[in-house]
Amino acid sequence: MNYEPQKMEQALEDIRNKRKSLRGASEYYGIPKSTLFDKLRRQKDGKHGAPTKLSEQEEKMFAEAITQFAEWGFPMTRRDIRCLVNRKGKQITQFKDNMPGIEWFYNYVSRNKILTEICTKYKEIEQTLERVEPMNIVNYDETNLTDDPGKQKVLCRRGSKMVENIIDSSKSSTSVMMAITATGQLLPPYVIYKSVYLYPTWIEGGPDGTMYNRTKSGWFDGPAFKHWFDRILLPYF
Repeated sequence: MNYEPQKMEQALEDIRNKRKSLRGASEYYGIPKSTLFDKLRRQKDGKHGAPTKLSEQEEKMFAEAITQFAEWGFPMTRRDIRCLVNRKGKQITQFKDNMPGIEWFYNYVSRNKILTEICTKYKEIEQTLERVEPMNIVNYDETNLTDDPGKQKVLCRRGSKMVENIIDSSKSSTSVMMAITATGQLLPPYVIYKSVYLYPTWIEGGPDGTMYNRTKSGWFDGPAFKHWFDRILLPYF
């Protein structure tokens, strides 16, 4: 409830100067004893609002760790910080599943003034791409395809003879590098097989300009990436 500030302050003043007891001030001004007691305690401690879930020392420790990570080049996200507080050794009943919510994050940052949330990635990209033509901006990424799902037991309708299982992982792999410009031009794919040798039948029937390679793991390594850079990207530029 909201009480008139003047009435509340007068009640607290009477209690502090011992003109009235806590009960007497409560009855005289019509303010619950618990409210008066809470106000007196907070004024004495110099703190306002509900008590924080973590101690002041813990919050300071986390803030110092967060800034240190950022200085090392590994800035933390909102979820990183919430997971950092989600410690198995200490149960905080106010947190659901011991995980602080997003409102806690906002309040934590506002209490710890050395922290600020910025989007460095897009700020840096904006500065880097200033006055660069869209045709000269290329976004690339690799994906790994698998073809050996392995065996596992699954539940199905009784009497079924065969059950399809669509999965996204396997024991063998083939990698594909795709690249596209900001104008929408798709560069030729670059395919890497998991093999010691590259067989002629493996390089047939692909899209025009596709290039092929092989590594022991089926993933991109340093030499394979350099080959893609030299044979696909540089010729485009």
